[in-house]
Amino acid sequence: MDYSVVQILGIVGWLVLIFGGMLCDAALLLYLRRPLRGVHRRFRAIAHRQVKGRHLLMVTGLFLGAHAVLSTLIPTGDMGWQVIVNTLSFHWIVLLFVTAYCGVRRVPWESLFGPTSGAAYVAGLLAYLAAVPVVLMHSALVNSLLRLAGITPTMQPVVELLSKHPAPTTFIYLVLVGCVIAPAAEEIYFRGMLLPVLMREMTPLGGVIVSSLIFAVAHMHATSAPALFVIALACSAVYISTGSLVAAFTTHAVFNIVNMLLAILFLAQ
Repeated sequence: MDYSVVQILGIVGWLVLIFGGMLCDAALLLYLRRPLRGVHRRFRAIAHRQVKGRHLLMVTGLFLGAHAVLSTLIPTGDMGWQVIVNTLSFHWIVLLFVTAYCGVRRVPWESLFGPTSGAAYVAGLLAYLAAVPVVLMHSALVNSLLRLAGITPTMQPVVELLSKHPAPTTFIYLVLVGCVIAPAAEEIYFRGMLLPVLMREMTPLGGVIVSSLIFAVAHMHATSAPALFVIALACSAVYISTGSLVAAFTTHAVFNIVNMLLAILFLAQ
């Protein structure tokens, strides 16, 4: 069987991710053989961040209201407009709210979401690599079960739009949203705001699980829900262990970037 250059690059990329992830998992298992000193202190540090329940409710109300208004103004059934509505009503609302809150209240980013050191980016990358084998396993299992049930797995809306060869400006916007805007806004909302509130109202572990479930369900895409749940757990774990939301953002961003690159390579065939 002859393979194209794109197919070979895709296979090599997956092998690198799988084996890199397995090495990270092995390192984590060796590390976890020792007692996790300070784990309760880390839980408390996240749970007692300055983010309050009223902030979460305010942002949720703003984006639900914006979504309701924008949904009445766009053509029904147009996937491109639907993606734009979702990004305007959620991602941009979250980013603008946090920017305005920090500016008006003169609250430093670090007091809300932790440090932004270079080590946080490295930790986020390692967390992604550690999650890759589990993500691939869940994705393969779900796709197999769907096919056995006679259901064809579907692509996420952004990937489906890319498959239709959109205009260059639309392509750039989709890549920007998928690789930067969405990870930033979603990590601020789900890990930076929702997680501390749930950890205070529930047990720390319960908060992690419930916030990850909400994250997976909120994307409203059954095929990718298990993989999203796993990556949400990884984002929560690296946020708690480092105390930096930048680490969780890095994990999320790399996950989206890799998926988008693979989608573009696949569509280029």
